[in-house]
Amino acid sequence: MDHGVGIFEKLQKHFGLVDQRTVLLELAKGKLTSDEVRHSGEGIFFTSRMFDEFTIRSGNLFYRKQRNDDWGWLIETEDYVEHYQGTVVTMRISTNADWTTQQVFEKFTIQDDDGGNPPFVKTHVPIFLGKYGSEQLVSHSQAKRVLARFDRFQEVFLDFTNVPTIGQPFADEIFRVFQNQHPEIRIIATSTTPEVEKMIAHVKGQSGGLLPSKG
Repeated sequence: MDHGVGIFEKLQKHFGLVDQRTVLLELAKGKLTSDEVRHSGEGIFFTSRMFDEFTIRSGNLFYRKQRNDDWGWLIETEDYVEHYQGTVVTMRISTNADWTTQQVFEKFTIQDDDGGNPPFVKTHVPIFLGKYGSEQLVSHSQAKRVLARFDRFQEVFLDFTNVPTIGQPFADEIFRVFQNQHPEIRIIATSTTPEVEKMIAHVKGQSGGLLPSKG
């Protein structure tokens, strides 16, 4: 716990982001830091996956992630939590936890041939963090918000949990435009509804076929 400016406000100002909720989207991807000389930006990404429960509260935003639910969820309402000046982070883990930190790292890294430190090249992106409030994910601009910094990874899992539908421009920007520009990046859609799958298949068909999504 600290009583500074708050993690979301600090990162919003540092990166010039329009909304503090976008900070959560970027933190979920990993490799986000305001001080690249001293920090890799991997701490929250991996730590939140090592514990049974990980939460961050700052301002009017509350982010909670459970180990068994890789997408996490966000609360943003003054009726639910009083505005908190600063940042509170909580981490909870069972005393009989049977996983290791190495297992968590291996899920998102690729082992070097020389046996050195494996690079962090895979990420998991909860798509629902790309929308604000009750808005639907329909536009090119929303897709570009989600796509920011994808070029730092080799494999991106797009988790569509809690996203029942998407618009054609949104799907087109990710699965046709971006994928054609970056064929070296593997994009895998997960937890998709039939409606989302149909839209992804539609835009992929216009591009001659890309990587298959996984429900």
